[in-house]
Amino acid sequence: MPLKKVFTNSLEENPDLDCISKYNLNVENNLLSCKDDFGDKGNKRGDLILSSYDLFRSENTQLDKVEKFIRLEKNLIAEVQPKKVKDSKNEKIDSLIDKLDSFKRIIGRSEEIQKVKRDIFYVKDKNCKVLFAGESGTGKSLAANVLYQISPFSNKKLVSVNVGALQKDLIETTLFGSVKGAYTDAINRKGLMSLANGGVLFMDEIGELSLECQPQLLRALDEGVYRKVGSNEEEKVDTQFIFATNANLKDLVNKKLFREDLYWRIAEYVIPIPPLRKRKEDIPLMAQKFLDDVNKKNPKNHFFFSSGAIDKLLQYGWPGNIRELKTCINISSICSITNKIEASDIKFT
Repeated sequence: MPLKKVFTNSLEENPDLDCISKYNLNVENNLLSCKDDFGDKGNKRGDLILSSYDLFRSENTQLDKVEKFIRLEKNLIAEVQPKKVKDSKNEKIDSLIDKLDSFKRIIGRSEEIQKVKRDIFYVKDKNCKVLFAGESGTGKSLAANVLYQISPFSNKKLVSVNVGALQKDLIETTLFGSVKGAYTDAINRKGLMSLANGGVLFMDEIGELSLECQPQLLRALDEGVYRKVGSNEEEKVDTQFIFATNANLKDLVNKKLFREDLYWRIAEYVIPIPPLRKRKEDIPLMAQKFLDDVNKKNPKNHFFFSSGAIDKLLQYGWPGNIRELKTCINISSICSITNKIEASDIKFT
């Protein structure tokens, strides 16, 4: 079917896509980079380049419409590319994921983020330690929380701690508790390990755990017991552990800053979280979500993006990842003198 006909039919079937004001598809100019993909058959494949569309022109743009538009875009690409053999297993998992509200908190439809969702879905029923690994600001804590929400432990308590935010001299006491007299001003105190007993303990930035504390955690993971600081009595722990790190733990092991035996205990199932620069097709969706949040707080303004603003967001490298993107959208709404956010309003810190 001709590409223009496909697009026309798609819009007729989806009249609510009023956020699309322009979607120019020049077949002759856009079917570029043709190459022989099928050997002797000599069939040619055209790589479709979709150009000149103003994705966020309408003031009524909403996240669900943007998602619908991106699905339409992918369908258009599929019409002019050879049919690929679909992974039926992934399709089945994706359909199950779409039915769970918890996954809607993870914004994006790229293959990179879909793999993260599949990993979370796969491991939810497994009795193993899960490690989320990725750069700062990529959404590791959110992913860990989604795992908790869909796991059999969702009706149990969740205790979270950012190890990197703890005082170095109080890490062991905070995690394992203490007894009176253990050190100056020490009191009888429950640690997070005790508070999380019977539930889930999420330890963010686990790479920041001091070498002095690592044997205690290793014993808790291996034997299910630990000792409060200053005590000779063993405490039992029945806890599901989730970990996250922005550090390369293998490098820390090589540098003797992290115990190798502990690494293998916490890394039973590793879920890598991709940086934003590796999943740029998700940026418009996330930007719109953050702008929707701004609009909810400021309903009188009702900001929306120009196509130039979206282009600028897509061209940036985002070293601070999702956290930086959210801050950028907030600042842009402040800098904009109208309710239309232009490229000049986009400020990178």
